[in-house]
Amino acid sequence: VDAVMIVGSDDFISWRYFDLVLEQLRRGAEVISTRDAYIYQPPSEYVAYCESLIPGVGRTLTMGAVRALKDKLWDSDAPGYLDSSLMRRLRQTPGLRMHNARNMDNRDFAILDVKLSDGPNIWRLVKSTYPGKMDFVNDAGHCLHIRRTTYIPARQFFSDYFPHITNYQALGQSDPYARTT
Repeated sequence: VDAVMIVGSDDFISWRYFDLVLEQLRRGAEVISTRDAYIYQPPSEYVAYCESLIPGVGRTLTMGAVRALKDKLWDSDAPGYLDSSLMRRLRQTPGLRMHNARNMDNRDFAILDVKLSDGPNIWRLVKSTYPGKMDFVNDAGHCLHIRRTTYIPARQFFSDYFPHITNYQALGQSDPYARTT
């Protein structure tokens, strides 16, 4: 089965997620994604687990799904909102077999979105004024309230899911060798 997976330069996917994707493709799924995500903003000591965030990272589409979208994954009038644009297009396309996994259901894979401090379309994590929520704010002033957010010590998270990344607080620095040891 031919398929494409969306991964950005600031995204990390543990190897076990690829196993899940391959299994779901074999079972006939045409679109595979997660219903939650881990978010890390260097140099924080914590990783945020966002239970209600549907990330673009790791979203996988078969060639059949891409064709069903008429080879157009994103709306051209939605610059900077590619993840939500693709989700809207998928929901409007009848008959696609979708599988949505959860990081916390499996506990053996992790989808991690690293929030860097510069670049286009950057959403920053900020403490919410609402308990148990996390806010994402972009340069245009848009804000997303993410419900059901919990915090995990970054050292433990990286040790469990990405043990090769020991200098996690340096992620996003201009020196590429600062990322791992």
